[in-house]
Amino acid sequence: MKQYIFGLMIGIFTMQAMEQQQSSKQRVNFLLDSNFHIKQYSAENMKYPVEPPKFIGKNFFFIVPLHELEKAYVKEAFKVAVEKSETVKIPYTLNNQKFYATITVLNRPSCAYDYFVKIKPAGK
Repeated sequence: MKQYIFGLMIGIFTMQAMEQQQSSKQRVNFLLDSNFHIKQYSAENMKYPVEPPKFIGKNFFFIVPLHELEKAYVKEAFKVAVEKSETVKIPYTLNNQKFYATITVLNRPSCAYDYFVKIKPAGK
């Protein structure tokens, strides 16, 4: 009986640890069209300064308040992702917080291409 209870406690502890680890994951995802307009959005444990209904359909570079130098850097990353057909991961800073954006080009038969952008805090 003691072994059963001990095993049950270990199982509960493991499940709680897994739930805590999953809940600590932070990310924001955007689906953009070829003109950088936001088509869809999702987030996990990460709030964005602007509410989703306010940025759906808007240009990504209008919504993400980057400095001009970082904006040019991110635009270049989109260009490289298209030209090389590969996922590009770039660091950037927003409101003194460091993030990584992972940009993937999605080739679609119905349009030129879309972008999938995943944003995570640096170090996560």
